[in-house]
Amino acid sequence: MDLLVRAYAENQGAGASLGNMPEVSNRMINVLNNRTGLQLAAMRIRDRTNTIFLIKRVLTLRNYVQALERKCHDIQVEVNNFGTKIAALYGRGLPSLINNAGRLLPHDQYAKKVNNYITDQLNASSSATQETGPPTGQQFMTK
Repeated sequence: MDLLVRAYAENQGAGASLGNMPEVSNRMINVLNNRTGLQLAAMRIRDRTNTIFLIKRVLTLRNYVQALERKCHDIQVEVNNFGTKIAALYGRGLPSLINNAGRLLPHDQYAKKVNNYITDQLNASSSATQETGPPTGQQFMTK
């Protein structure tokens, strides 16, 4: 999530730095393509191709900003879907994936936590079974 927030901030900064340059860039390219060499010299433009290349960099940056914005949105949707699935698992009593600092637990620590949870559940159900009588086939299947 931290990386996603940083990506949004960087993307907003890049988009703000562009301002209205992409619209102006298209008009500038059209002007450069429709002028003669003498007219370009009068505008102090010596190399039409290089100038157009530099202007197209603005358009490329705009495309990158838009692509990053779409990708960030897609990632946010996936994170929300993941959160929904995890919430459903928590509702079933699964131990939390998040530590006290709000970070995801490493796989090995979470595996230990789940194993302890399962062991506790099995011990609790077996002690309840001992009080009520001998286990049935259904209780064995449940375990």
